[in-house]
Amino acid sequence: MSTGMLRAGSSRRSKTKSPYARPVRSTRSMPATDQARGPALATDQARATDPTLPTDQATTSSVQNIPQVPSSVPNACGMYSSPPAQMSTMPALEPQHSQPQGTSMSTVTSPLVAQHDSIWIVGSSLIKRAEQYASMSTEFGTDLSLPNVSVLWKGVSGLSFDSVADIICDLRSKYPHPRFLVIHAGGNDIGKDDNPLSRQQKFIKKVMVNLSTDMPSTCIVWSHILPRLYWRHAISNMAAETSRLRINSSVATLVLKIGGASIKYVDIKPNQSNLFLNDGVHLSPSGNHEFVSTMQSALRQFIEGKSLCYPKI
Repeated sequence: MSTGMLRAGSSRRSKTKSPYARPVRSTRSMPATDQARGPALATDQARATDPTLPTDQATTSSVQNIPQVPSSVPNACGMYSSPPAQMSTMPALEPQHSQPQGTSMSTVTSPLVAQHDSIWIVGSSLIKRAEQYASMSTEFGTDLSLPNVSVLWKGVSGLSFDSVADIICDLRSKYPHPRFLVIHAGGNDIGKDDNPLSRQQKFIKKVMVNLSTDMPSTCIVWSHILPRLYWRHAISNMAAETSRLRINSSVATLVLKIGGASIKYVDIKPNQSNLFLNDGVHLSPSGNHEFVSTMQSALRQFIEGKSLCYPKI
């Protein structure tokens, strides 16, 4: 036999693949979905060839691939809070609505849909007592007898203006943004040693601007700080009254410039002792009537699209 035929025969024999040869790995990359399910696919193939393989081994890899919820989730204000310990790995698809304690609101809708017929009134114990007075009055009621309007009251005793933003942030995480947001706070801070007038003015203005930016569909309403017969932290009533007037003037001017509104209670004056209780701070029934009546008239004026300054200048 010739040398050429031997070479051809040996060449053909070398191309025959041995049944025991190691399979050649493909250099082609596996699709991303297959890579993620690689362990599960391998287990499925193993079960196809060996029916005795336990079922839990086939599901272990797929369970491990479920995305985990981060340790903290942002709320509606962009602030982070830790989820409850009993929370499952998959977040709920729909938010749970719960009415905050001490508030009343006749209508609660999904936070995904803007509600333009609601009003929030946030403030100190004066707001808390005003709500109680309005709810027991046939003249006003909780919704201040405003047609097609729901009013949510949030009054907090001893409220400092430093806590106003946190309260509103909590309401925003539960309810749609209102059409009007009335803020009545700041009186409890007047005269404090660690809160001079200039600092208080700047801080209130900053909060107002931030709220106007974060809630563009809401009209921010500055409810003027009321006079008092007695100022707990002030050196004198005269000094406190001067600070009150300056804060109201500067904040109201700013709020009107950024598209907000202002409510001034011209009929509640520091020399009318019959409008106050014995503590010189909280309002008597007559004072609450004047307070709620003025707020009702002002909000009606704003809703009707008239002047955003009450009373009209």
